[in-house]
Amino acid sequence: MLVGISISHGLFMIGRMQTDDLRAAISPRYAAMKRQRDIPYLARFEYLNSEPSVREVLILDRSVPAYYSNKAYIKPAGQWGERSVPGASTSLDALQKARQLGVTHVLDVVSSVSDFQVKSPPTGLTLVFQSAEQRVYRVN
Repeated sequence: MLVGISISHGLFMIGRMQTDDLRAAISPRYAAMKRQRDIPYLARFEYLNSEPSVREVLILDRSVPAYYSNKAYIKPAGQWGERSVPGASTSLDALQKARQLGVTHVLDVVSSVSDFQVKSPPTGLTLVFQSAEQRVYRVN
């Protein structure tokens, strides 16, 4: 009887925590709304993942969760300050090396960490996607 009560209690607790996911599994409309709410910069990821010309992306903002990207990416600065581009101490330094890195597109966002990092119309970049807090540039 104790085992049955314990299993019932465990199933109840798991079920209670997963009601949002269960509702999303049943309702496609709710699933789309949940996806929009839960994935930061969703529009940008949808564009990058569906665009065939995108091969590798330079993500300028360190707080962007890049794991939503289906394309290869480079983040010059990690969440805890780690650096991945030799000779580049900032994201803008890495932007100067975009062609050398083999990057086809550059991602710039407004986040809790920073504002847009590309301030003026950049040379060598063409704006191909823009929304309120997201910009994607193609490297020329």
